[in-house]
Amino acid sequence: MTLLQLQPGPRHTKELQSTIKIALFDIDNTLIGNDSPGLPTERFKSAVENVRGEIFVGIASARPLAKAAHILDYIGAEGLSILCNGAQIINNYDKSVVAEWPMDLGTCADVLQYVQSLGVTYWVNDDGVDYFVGDDGVSYQKQTNIWDPRSARVAVPDFDLSKPFVVVLHNIRDIQAKSIEAFVQAHPDDTITSLVAHEVRQLDGSILYDVFVVHKRANKKDALHELARLQGVSVKDIMAVGDGRNDAVIVGEAGIGVAMGNSALETLAVATYIAPSMAEDGAAAALNFIYSTK
Repeated sequence: MTLLQLQPGPRHTKELQSTIKIALFDIDNTLIGNDSPGLPTERFKSAVENVRGEIFVGIASARPLAKAAHILDYIGAEGLSILCNGAQIINNYDKSVVAEWPMDLGTCADVLQYVQSLGVTYWVNDDGVDYFVGDDGVSYQKQTNIWDPRSARVAVPDFDLSKPFVVVLHNIRDIQAKSIEAFVQAHPDDTITSLVAHEVRQLDGSILYDVFVVHKRANKKDALHELARLQGVSVKDIMAVGDGRNDAVIVGEAGIGVAMGNSALETLAVATYIAPSMAEDGAAAALNFIYSTK
């Protein structure tokens, strides 16, 4: 199968020149299926090998290290990567944390208390692990299989917040989304924010939302700038490839932003280039294309 070509996006200009030194790829629905334990295609791995020594290839994903390490190892990622939707920057070589932005512990406790009062499904990601509220509404549990959301959960009797990266409100209604937004805006800790991560339209026309509450710096855009500073390059020298609504901030900010063909409208609207879909190996096409224009 011949790789399809990239198409100019809304941000493309005739004067565009590629000086890319770093390429960052989202994982879910960009390299592999959503929340899959699988690996990128051999074509993508070969594309990474083709640019080795000229372009550092890393990850910019909402996944924690536990769900991204096997991909970093498989492609032989170099330099730095963005994880937990920007809450962490890690060294690809030894997986050490070089920068991170967790919420204040007291602030997170306040958020959890308020979320409990809404009576919605939620969980908190603490240091890369998802913790779910137990049936008693007080204790916490974690899944026995991080890849299977239906797997049994085991109690964590000694759970205590240490590095809360995100509180996730799952499948909530519009009025609840507005309620948590108002709570966050009114909270005296002005280092936190809320954002809509996903939305799903129901058969009756209503929309259910996944809302994240995070540290304001825990986003891919700020993490992109910090990664550039740490690696001693300009943001203009970075290519960012993604598909989701949360990828729009990095696709629109990077020197070259590539939206996958299966991208959200917000991400397509800020892309320099539009790649084929994940099913058509668009990530490999993007890396090969950019390397060929250097």
